Amino acid sequence: EVAGFRAFKQLRIERLGRVNLVVGKNSIGKSCLLEAIRLYAEQGSLQVLLQLLSARDEDTEPVRRYIISDSDNEISPFLQVQHLFYGRKNLEQINHPIEIGSLRTNRNKLRINLGVVDENRESDGPRALRPFHAASQPSLFEDEYIDAIPGLSITFGRETEQVFPLIRERFYRPRLDTRINLNRTRSIFVSSQGLSMSDVDRYWDQIKLRDSKKKVLSALQIIASEIEDVDIFGVVERTRDRVVKVRIHEMGEPLPLRSMGDGLNRVFGLTVALVNASDGILLVDEIESGLHYSVQRDLWRLIFQTARQLNVQVFATTHSWDCIESFQKAAIEDENTEGMLIRLQRKGDEIVPTLFDEQRLTIVSQEQIEVR
Repeated sequence: EVAGFRAFKQLRIERLGRVNLVVGKNSIGKSCLLEAIRLYAEQGSLQVLLQLLSARDEDTEPVRRYIISDSDNEISPFLQVQHLFYGRKNLEQINHPIEIGSLRTNRNKLRINLGVVDENRESDGPRALRPFHAASQPSLFEDEYIDAIPGLSITFGRETEQVFPLIRERFYRPRLDTRINLNRTRSIFVSSQGLSMSDVDRYWDQIKLRDSKKKVLSALQIIASEIEDVDIFGVVERTRDRVVKVRIHEMGEPLPLRSMGDGLNRVFGLTVALVNASDGILLVDEIESGLHYSVQRDLWRLIFQTARQLNVQVFATTHSWDCIESFQKAAIEDENTEGMLIRLQRKGDEIVPTLFDEQRLTIVSQEQIEVR
């Protein structure tokens, strides 16, 4: 269940598969669902929250007015967290928290709320978050209340509520991110543009340690069977100079992977991420990006097989009918790994899901029923 987050007033998905493909019209909330799952898996990590805002350029425009809209009082720029809340209202108008968690239990629910933090507190105890309506008086701008500022609270399960001021320079301080939990679910996100080189470099080191290079090589061979080996070359300490190269049969020098087309680079990034998401979650936006329809079925086969072997739950989005059809065929072939198609559509002011398990998806594919 996702409530109060971005496009979702309240989204309830009754069932998930190990491999899930999310479809729907533009701006319906496909990417929002990936963001919600990522934020939940990371237990409301401040780092992830900032990344979500930055990815959509939502942290760049400063808010200089505080609470009373007609006031001329100005303070330091705030972080634009209102973009994460349903309706994108002004900070003081948001009165419902973000809640993400299981439909079956409240034990590990993520809750994110907005309010006012009194930075001028006398004790050294934890900050307290007060509702906006209790602080929306002109007296806030008097000297004795000058340190009362907007704040964000994050709670996961039974953990103690943690409160952070939204003044940008304070929020960014590394010491404030005390929510590091070694037990949280590992999640890896792959955008439609793919992984950054710094991410590839970091994940590649883990692949070597786990001896999982064969899976990456097998994935590349789906597109180019003549590839015999793949590795990253360059000075380890200088990420910018690091280059992914492949060795081609009967060719002397390795070739840069980027010189061989978008498809190979996309498959490389997806597989590197999948292998590193062991015992966790892989999130992929527009998974078909850069891939010819003829290779998608084999790629889905590899994803289904590897997700089962490494205990990974996969969530991907697509606009492509070829991708849906390839997903359906791979799901039917793999009897041990459940695939689920999740279609998001708007009804009134809410977004609702329609679920297609493998049996229903077969009918959709055979009858060419439009689900995108």
